[in-house]
This record gives sequence, structure tokens and C-alpha cells, in this order.
Amino acid sequence: MTTSAQNVDILAAEQEEASAIEQIAPGLTFQRLYCGQIMAFRFTDQSRGSVDAWTERCIAEAMAIPEGKLSIAIHDFSQCKYFSMSPYIRQRSLEMSRRFGHLEGFAVVVVPRTPVMQLAALFLRLLKIKIQTRLFFTYEEGLYWLKENVDRQPDRVVRRS
Repeated sequence: MTTSAQNVDILAAEQEEASAIEQIAPGLTFQRLYCGQIMAFRFTDQSRGSVDAWTERCIAEAMAIPEGKLSIAIHDFSQCKYFSMSPYIRQRSLEMSRRFGHLEGFAVVVVPRTPVMQLAALFLRLLKIKIQTRLFFTYEEGLYWLKENVDRQPDRVVRRS
């Protein structure tokens, strides 16, 4: 768990070293954080259009990762008015995990704090991937966990602008 001071530090670093926010679909933005090392996907809805755009961008980003480098991403669903691990999101996630199961790295999924979302952690265990994936209920805590992991392996992280 992060402290308030750590949250302020991580959010300040995020803004200082971040790319412009790119709207890739209605209800979905993409931004590179922490000198381009962390991919941030932020949802405000989970429509098929948003999920498809997310899947396409994740695939494009995964294909651009050089061999031996890590995939580092945060997928934030906490701002969705209504969120569930819909069958469509699960299907698209499984498609990506099958295609890129060889990639290593770290991923955070941020969801609203509800009893149902606590069960979503079970779904994450079904994905047969080498990317360590954790579920968080706040964006700040998830970002802090990613930053710690990036800092531990700086030679394996891709820097992009």
C-alpha cells in the first residue's frame, strides 16, 4: 500500500514525464508515462468500440517490443460508470494472451472496488502469460507498483517518446 506522499510523488512524476494524451476511441485514451516506459490505457466506457480499439493498440504495441524487453502497462477501468468483466473483454483478453503469451513484463488492471471485481482477480489467473498482472482498486497504487518494477530492471524496459 502506498502512502499519500508516495501517491503525490508518483503522480507528479507521471505528469512531468508523460506524453500527450491520445484519444484512440470514444471512451478510451492512451498515454506513455514515466519517460515512455509505461503504457497507460484509461477507459470511461467499455463499449465494443473501446474494447476493439484497446485490443488493436495493445497488439500494435506488443509487436513493437524488441525481443528481451518488457511490456509495461496499466489498464484503468475505474472511471467506467458501469464496469464488469464482460464476455467480450474476456474474449479479447484471451486472444491477446494466446498471441503474446511469450512476452514478459508487468501489467496493472484498475477496477472499481466492488465485490464482483474482487472476483475478477480469478480471471487474471486464467491468462497463460509471462506478464505479471495485478488487480488494483486505485490508479495511484497500480502506477506505483509498475514504477517500482520498472526501476528494478531498467535495462529491460523500452523508452519511447
